[in-house]
Amino acid sequence: MVMSPQFTSCMLLGGILSFTACASDTAPPGYENPSSNGGSGGSGGSAAGGAMGTGAAGGVGGTGGAGGTGGVAGTGATGAAGGAGGTGGTGAAGGVGGTGGMPPGPCNLSGRWLVVERSVEEAIGVQTALRHWMYFEFSQTGQDVTATRGLDCGFDVVPLSALGGAADLRKAWPKIMENNQMAGRKATIQQAASGCAVAFPAFVFVSGATAAYYKNKSNAMPGPNDKASGSTPGWEDWDADGNPGVTYNLSGIATGQVFYAGRQTNTWSGSISQNASNFTIADVPIHENALLGYNGSSLLTTPSNVAADRSLHFVEFARLNATQATGDDTATCNAVRMLAPTLAPKGNAKPF
Repeated sequence: MVMSPQFTSCMLLGGILSFTACASDTAPPGYENPSSNGGSGGSGGSAAGGAMGTGAAGGVGGTGGAGGTGGVAGTGATGAAGGAGGTGGTGAAGGVGGTGGMPPGPCNLSGRWLVVERSVEEAIGVQTALRHWMYFEFSQTGQDVTATRGLDCGFDVVPLSALGGAADLRKAWPKIMENNQMAGRKATIQQAASGCAVAFPAFVFVSGATAAYYKNKSNAMPGPNDKASGSTPGWEDWDADGNPGVTYNLSGIATGQVFYAGRQTNTWSGSISQNASNFTIADVPIHENALLGYNGSSLLTTPSNVAADRSLHFVEFARLNATQATGDDTATCNAVRMLAPTLAPKGNAKPF
């Protein structure tokens, strides 16, 4: 059944698993892997002089990675007045220490991060949570932070009570990742009395519609009749199931399917400790969804809104070590979702 377009500030979530579209409402694992140790210094040569030969000094050990081994001292000549013993070779320069592990310094976000954003919606007193998985590689100059690689690994919806419902969107995750690349995303971090002040300006994600066009928030989201065609923007079938937009496969007290084109805007900020490898900061979410249709009870489209309690919305960061979440984009996102329950348990929590 296809419905006429509705637009809400809220995301799906809510009600007996209420999913709807409303006008904009603003509401508002860890690890410690020591840096590579420097290698052992080179072994001092031990040359035996002639009758009066002098033993050579050992090589100087390298620093950082594995230092080279000092050269072996030469042997002094034998004679009445023995020649001086050979001088030991100088140790090779040590390799460069590995990156990752412990933070690179106070108030420094450089490195690889697993991130889980959690926002909550409610309807008729029932709350559900959207879990949004991400991956970042950050570089930093001074207080300015830039994502050199950033992946949107998809999201789902989980109930926060026995009356809530869940939504599975996994078939759309590949398209969500493909169309919401986050390389170039900016942030700042600077020392403050409480440690470090972190701020990520607003960033827009789109699902189930022409991403480049609808990331511009001045463009209204598409309705059921606004299918993208050629250069004309509109909704797109991101899970290749023959339905418009992204299909939310619902389970719980109410079951069925709801089809949405969505736009989420998030703004993150907060204070963290100076050498944090795990931290949580506030999220200010805005959810906009265009209801494109549904299969099942009309109760599935009960309006919901971003929860007014701002403490319910947050984003959890966990610094990754060199072996975690590696490979191409698909492999990295698969690993992020698998690691999230352990490395970001608060953001990834699924209580029911």
